[in-house]
Amino acid sequence: MEKTIEKKNRNITIDVLRGELALLVLLGHAVQRSFPYTYESMYLFKIIYTFHMPFFILLSGYTSIYSDNFNLKNKIFRLIYPTYLWTLMIYWMKDLKFTGLTPSVTFPDTFIKYIKLILVRPDYVIWFLYVIFVSALIVWLGKRIAGKYKLLFFAVIAGILVLFGGGVRTFGIYRIRCYFPFYVLGYCIAEYKEQITAIFKRKYIKYLLVLIPAWLYLGNMWSFDSNVIIASVLAVLGMLCVYAITEIGVLKVNGAVKILKWIGKYSLEFYLLQILFLGFGAGEGFIRIIITFMAALVCVIISIIISKKINILNKILFGK
Repeated sequence: MEKTIEKKNRNITIDVLRGELALLVLLGHAVQRSFPYTYESMYLFKIIYTFHMPFFILLSGYTSIYSDNFNLKNKIFRLIYPTYLWTLMIYWMKDLKFTGLTPSVTFPDTFIKYIKLILVRPDYVIWFLYVIFVSALIVWLGKRIAGKYKLLFFAVIAGILVLFGGGVRTFGIYRIRCYFPFYVLGYCIAEYKEQITAIFKRKYIKYLLVLIPAWLYLGNMWSFDSNVIIASVLAVLGMLCVYAITEIGVLKVNGAVKILKWIGKYSLEFYLLQILFLGFGAGEGFIRIIITFMAALVCVIISIIISKKINILNKILFGK
């Protein structure tokens, strides 16, 4: 992940990867909305879900090392505030046809019950930002408490979560269990980037492509109930393959880089907005997936452009 650094220290490779992953989030949701009762068994859905959110979390951990000192107020405003705002907005919009939220999301029958639910399960709908917040908080605490033994601290926390957090949904512990190890992995890759680069030089990246057949073959094993070891192996395989494809192929295509870099720059906004525009599908089968994906993509891009031109709207919706 050494690619050219743009002005303001933006890493092009990171933005492109985030752009790819944002599009895959949308595609995965388009599959869900097009096949609401059978999507879990579909190969395309499984392949996407083997790695896309673990990779998103890993990239968040990777970039966190370059941030300034942990600012709790800033993190709450950028991550927890949008989590609850959009969780509430989704409840109010759940019956609108264009959102396509039902039957993909189960909502309590009253708003009061919904409030009680999301207070104890803040990850119920908008889980990604909450998991990043908790992961960043744990890493910050580890650095403060354990000092030079911080990696041991992270390993112990990850081990406890994996061993004892499997059935605990309260306060998002199950999701944190699934994704915190990837956040730490990203952090460690950034911290020891020079040593890793010395061992694994860029010219060897092409050899990662040999993993693609294994990933595509084994990806059919994935499910929401996959064993944590199987899920982790599939996630690492998927991340390595997509990273290699990006470095060797995608980054050589200027048009693709420009588009993906822009989406990656606004990946948080993309993640939140795409939820609102998943009900525009038409047709049957894969035609419906394509139409749902394209219609939502256009709506999200237009919404991002508008929000960036109206500063108060950007503040209210995204805490930026």
